[in-house]
Amino acid sequence: MHFSEDFYIDFGDGWVSGYDNGLWNFATFKFRATGWVTDASANYAYLLGCKFHEEGVTTSPDVLPIIGTGSCFIGP
Repeated sequence: MHFSEDFYIDFGDGWVSGYDNGLWNFATFKFRATGWVTDASANYAYLLGCKFHEEGVTTSPDVLPIIGTGSCFIGP
């Protein structure tokens, strides 16, 4: 299943936000997405325009809410 989402990551001393597009596999519940950082607080402004990548796994879609756990990478 294709998906699009906006993300917001709060680091405690600042934040970044942006958007990504990805795929979610109904058989394995794994997801993977890539996108871009489009906004940031002053101390993370150097990440503006950087690529964002995330991957992980969710709980079954048969039980709501669906909860996902994963990791992300922000880099050039």
